[in-house]
Amino acid sequence: MQTKSLFPLAATLCFVTFPVQAAAPPSASQLRADCKAFVTAPGSAPGGRCAAYIQGFLDGSAAASKPLPGAPAAAAKPETFAERAARTRVRGRDTYPPRASAAVCVAASVPTAQVVAEVNAHLDTNPPAAGDSAASAVHTALLAGFPCKPAPR
Repeated sequence: MQTKSLFPLAATLCFVTFPVQAAAPPSASQLRADCKAFVTAPGSAPGGRCAAYIQGFLDGSAAASKPLPGAPAAAAKPETFAERAARTRVRGRDTYPPRASAAVCVAASVPTAQVVAEVNAHLDTNPPAAGDSAASAVHTALLAGFPCKPAPR
């Protein structure tokens, strides 16, 4: 009886690569359906997708607002007199409106169910169109429900 070594087969399988594709992001309509399911059955697959998407969005927002590890700190460029005058003293300040913040401020203590409820409420009053992305729908909902407070001057 002749035995063959399985080593060549095992070695070959170690070097075979399998293509991995990222899942396509959900549409705003799909996220709305998943978040509706979260209200009635948080442990269901659609409810879990809703909670995971929103938590991932919040984690990504928090990570994006922090500097990259090892990156040099950006030196703040001082504002010139002309820039400050244009910002504060020029008539018709509406030509220099304050910048809208893209940041959302959801405290870590806020439960996921409350964030999902805010997204659901926003999507109920502003139903998504056919091609709307879930990311823009969640961002708009969180900006409305959890805006950042301006820093005191």
